[in-house]
Amino acid sequence: MANDKDFKVNTSIKPKRYLETLGTITSGTEGPSGTFSTTLYSGSGSNQDINTGIDLSGSNEGLVWTKRRDSTGDNFFFDTLRGTETFLLANSVNNEKGPSIASAQDTITAFNNNGFTTGSSSNTNNSAGTFLAWTFKSSANFFDIMTYTGNGSNRTISHNLGESPGMIITKRRNSTGNWNIFHRSLGASKYIMLHSSDGEKSLGTMWNNTVPTSTEWSLGTSANVNVSFGTYIAYVFGHNDHTVHCSSYTGAGSTDVTVTTGFEPQWIMIKKSSADGDQWIIFDDQRGIAGSGGNDSRLFANLDNSETTSTDYIETTSSGFKVTGTSGDVATDGATYIYMAIAKTADVDNLDLSTGSVFNYTPTASKKVKISNPAASGTNSGATLIYNGGTTASFDLANASYESKTLDVSSQTNQPAGLAFKHDGTRLFLNSGTIFQYDLTTPFDISTASVVSGSYTAGGSGGLVLSPDGTKLFYAEAVNDGIGEVALSTPFDLSTAVSPVTTFLDTQPQDGGTFGLCSNEDGTKFYMVGFNTDTVYQYNLTTGFDLTTASFANKSLSVSAQDNLPTAVAINTDGTKLFVLGTSDKVYQYNLSTPFDVSTGSFASVEFSVASQATGPQGLVFANSGTKMYVADTTNDSIFQYSVGSGGVSTTYHSSIKFSRGTAPTSPALGETDIITFDTTDGGTTYLASHAIDGAKK
Repeated sequence: MANDKDFKVNTSIKPKRYLETLGTITSGTEGPSGTFSTTLYSGSGSNQDINTGIDLSGSNEGLVWTKRRDSTGDNFFFDTLRGTETFLLANSVNNEKGPSIASAQDTITAFNNNGFTTGSSSNTNNSAGTFLAWTFKSSANFFDIMTYTGNGSNRTISHNLGESPGMIITKRRNSTGNWNIFHRSLGASKYIMLHSSDGEKSLGTMWNNTVPTSTEWSLGTSANVNVSFGTYIAYVFGHNDHTVHCSSYTGAGSTDVTVTTGFEPQWIMIKKSSADGDQWIIFDDQRGIAGSGGNDSRLFANLDNSETTSTDYIETTSSGFKVTGTSGDVATDGATYIYMAIAKTADVDNLDLSTGSVFNYTPTASKKVKISNPAASGTNSGATLIYNGGTTASFDLANASYESKTLDVSSQTNQPAGLAFKHDGTRLFLNSGTIFQYDLTTPFDISTASVVSGSYTAGGSGGLVLSPDGTKLFYAEAVNDGIGEVALSTPFDLSTAVSPVTTFLDTQPQDGGTFGLCSNEDGTKFYMVGFNTDTVYQYNLTTGFDLTTASFANKSLSVSAQDNLPTAVAINTDGTKLFVLGTSDKVYQYNLSTPFDVSTGSFASVEFSVASQATGPQGLVFANSGTKMYVADTTNDSIFQYSVGSGGVSTTYHSSIKFSRGTAPTSPALGETDIITFDTTDGGTTYLASHAIDGAKK
């Protein structure tokens, strides 16, 4: 098929007609889906199944790394090769402990098709504790696991990665011994130790001075890794730009350092290698990697310390991460740091050069673009991407629809009201006077939610606001007419809530019926709706999410013409739309001519009835993408989910694609078309990209 499409451009560039073969675009995913997960869970003190989403049953092989978060606790390594109730400690040189040892009994008792079972052991299931499990499943280009017996001679060991390893972790099992690590950035004559704060050490007999290949890795004669009759375990990690990346960077003190991995990471472990004294520090997106200037939740592989969230270390980007803090654990000026990063699973659109050279592209969701099947190295392969701007609908109340997804909360409460989501949609909080928390196996899909242990007595039902770093939860309540601030010592974990409230803001002077609550994204503006005056009030905070700095802004918006008993309020991300829910069983939209200023609001003549599902609605929240809306209903003791848009569309590009201007162009707006060309002469290792037409109009 040929593409024969004219373009009208808004520059002096002449229109061009493309007559090349139209190629095929295939959709898929890229990343460690089904092979890696971070799972947070609360201990129960009795047998419980932990759903990690990873199948370790039968012949499947993998590693489960568990750690207590709220208190001191060792780093436990369990794996399918050594079996259940058998562990090693990453922060210790001790030998392996098995089922005959009391400390190993009732730990992990089964590897399941969706996770594992933990027994009653306090090491993995203390009833007062919060825990995590990092699960790694053996798969090509990601992770492999093997046991071996030492022989004291130079040798090789096969692996199944299908690529050269980026990092190999070894540990002796039948005696005390160091955790010795090969890392590709250190080379084959050096090693570093997982259990220690020491930096790199030189020892050519560790890895026989031989760099691993795509099929095998080498051991020397060192007793650390290959003593005769010693039994060992080895965990072997890949290195690439789509699942796992092992490399290094140089710290720059107070200057930010940008690190490119080829993907947005969900898990990062960093260690200073050029000097002793700093820890193996670990971050993941489930415990929270805050954005610019925010504090990150961190744990250490070589220490039993509890989790803390008191320091800014890093922030993730679409192609890697940025070192933003100044701690010696990540940023000493001139020091070398090694790391391993694991990718988030990304949706990918693939341009298949074997099917054509011109690709007509109209994305309907945010995706990564990659290119496959170029000509062999030495022959030029070219492609043209005709990029048509996709939809950008969000917070679109006019086109809202019920998605037939419901969460029944009657087992917890008959007065569901305030709602708040964790930023990634994997945890939901509900206020009914008592605040409950739910985990969602599919982000922002309430039909996959289940209640988890941990609750907090708020004193009255009303709206909720959660700080982005998960360390503060705010609730509105009419009993005392105000807004309470609750500190969470472990981010996003209600079971660690500090009582009594840290701060309370009195809103009674504005309305004695305080109920609905929302905020802008940086927490510098809070909005409260009261059912006595039927009005939305605005409060300004000089420090974001710090109620001690809050004051009434003398700005308000009456909604009495639409609803005389409003119960909830929400605002969109750019502050141009305000939404109010009330006992008329409708959501009303107001437009703000000055973003985030409620005094400039006016009814937009847009409303949506939820009466077919909810006849006692009291809670309202939107997914942060603006594509989903949720209503809590006291009549049915349920939460209902609605679609309110298809979301903004943005495109990232595979790391092999290098743009001539240094950065990729922004995605074209709805109704616009851009032209991007790609050329490679090295068989697809690098594609040189040019944004040929800026802002071309259809």
